[in-house]
Amino acid sequence: MTWNYDISQAPKGLHETQEIEVKGKVQSRKIFEPERIIVACRDGATVTLSHWLPTQERWLNLATDEVPTAWMLWPEHPEASE
Repeated sequence: MTWNYDISQAPKGLHETQEIEVKGKVQSRKIFEPERIIVACRDGATVTLSHWLPTQERWLNLATDEVPTAWMLWPEHPEASE
């Protein structure tokens, strides 16, 4: 894995609409599935797990005005694909 320094390329998760049945009625609801990434902060010391928070328009574990300097995908467990 390598760091990507273009934060605009960081995945912000899936937004989709799902049909569900509630008390005999079919309703639509929006679902957000975040994609976990690792971000490096501009302080030169902090690296943390994060994902996009669409309602707050910021990255998890970062302040509203904080923009990561780099990111990489969260790795999968080596046995997850077997």
